[in-house]
Amino acid sequence: MDDILVSVIMPIYNVELYLERCIKSVVNQTHRNLEIILVDDGSPDRCPQLCDEWRKKDNRIKVIHKKNAGLGMARNSGIEHATGEYVYFIDSDDYIDSDTIEKVLACAVECSADIVLFGRKWINNQGKIVSVQIPRTSKKLYCGKEVQEVLLPDVIHGNCKDSAIKNLSLNACTAFFSAKLIKKCNWRFISERENISEDTHSSIVLYQYANIVAVVEKAFNNHFQNLTSLTQTFRKDRLEKISKSYAQTKELASNFDNSAVIERKIAAVYSGFVIAAMKQIVASDASFGQKYKAICTALKDKMIKNIFENCGEFDSTAKNIMVWTMKQRFAVVCYVLLLLKVKKENYSLVS
Repeated sequence: MDDILVSVIMPIYNVELYLERCIKSVVNQTHRNLEIILVDDGSPDRCPQLCDEWRKKDNRIKVIHKKNAGLGMARNSGIEHATGEYVYFIDSDDYIDSDTIEKVLACAVECSADIVLFGRKWINNQGKIVSVQIPRTSKKLYCGKEVQEVLLPDVIHGNCKDSAIKNLSLNACTAFFSAKLIKKCNWRFISERENISEDTHSSIVLYQYANIVAVVEKAFNNHFQNLTSLTQTFRKDRLEKISKSYAQTKELASNFDNSAVIERKIAAVYSGFVIAAMKQIVASDASFGQKYKAICTALKDKMIKNIFENCGEFDSTAKNIMVWTMKQRFAVVCYVLLLLKVKKENYSLVS
């Protein structure tokens, strides 16, 4: 396996504080045959200079400097320059365990997998692990129709009451891709400026073409979670973007035989985005009247209503209660529940 080239694509924007840690975790991989593509997405800090300095240190590193166009487009630039047999994407404020590429590559080769999935650890500001998501599956290899009918629904959203598969996601940083698969369907990421869940949307497109997907029950990716209080900014267009993004992603369900199941799981994903956006509204410094009006307007939105009607039951009683009140358009109750959630979460972040 030492002769297999793996392309690691790292989009970079305004992460000067974390970039060294991320690059070091890649260059120090136990699998040495790497093509490390640093995509400077017009970063306004010292990241462009740091990328160039690293290119001089390690001849496996390629640097692309480009005009800012967002995460999805930066990943696409990396794909266009990648020459490896396999591709791995890493966010530049995260880092990976030293044996990540070695282990997932071994699995990919052994299983002839189009995609290898694995878990992640969540890291706080102090560098401590606050959560570990180890994949829990009934089997380690999914082939043919099993990929779309058994695996994909729970990879889209695994915290539903009927989910048999847990702790997997469509996040690009917890997957290892065959370059042959990417080339076969000319796959590219949608822009997060077009769809607020570009990983979900883009990955569902790719899964239409995947024939073999393997799972490694380890958490290799270390995701940096910036645990700060909820923003005080009142983002008036956020819920509108979620509504439009959901409508766009929902259309993909029709490409699968189990379209109703896929559509329900997509709704479950976007329900989380709606609740998060509403929490930001409640936490903002806008007046009560403005916040209440924004919540009422959202609950009347056709697509947001569709999200809560279709998302099914979750394995969390608290979330089921929240979803039910939103489905019933009980705006006052929703506001109170969101306020309690904001207070609890902000307390836990500072305690």
